[in-house]
Amino acid sequence: MKVRNLVLVILVSIVLMGGCSFLGSNTNNKEEVLTAQKELNMFATQILLDFWRTMGSTDQPDIFALEIIKGVEKGEYTFTEISVTKKEQTQLILSGHKYKAQQYLQRLRGFEADSLVKEIYQEASEYGFLLEDINTSEKELQKFLNFYTK
Repeated sequence: MKVRNLVLVILVSIVLMGGCSFLGSNTNNKEEVLTAQKELNMFATQILLDFWRTMGSTDQPDIFALEIIKGVEKGEYTFTEISVTKKEQTQLILSGHKYKAQQYLQRLRGFEADSLVKEIYQEASEYGFLLEDINTSEKELQKFLNFYTK
């Protein structure tokens, strides 16, 4: 069910993005284009919001929450314009930013400092340059190893 919903959101988003460019090509009035784009963005956001509301506390809605928050932060719409209650606003912000932090954590956990430091040493050795030539030192590279291996 989750995958089907996500595919539906992606398809609707693609159609809406295509709709924006189609509208833009059929009118010379910039204000009309901007209004149409805002309406389409709000419509797409309403779809994301509906998915977020119906999917509950699973992992999937967190990415929807983050996308909704991005739109608010960019000034594309306000929480009031997309009919979000104060309680939902708090939940959306928490959900979206938790998702964002989890993504950072996932990237950090995948980071392998030791292999990168090894590559730096290998490049310097193989091509005959000093660590100082690339604005680093043994001490700095050791800091990376100590920081990421704790």
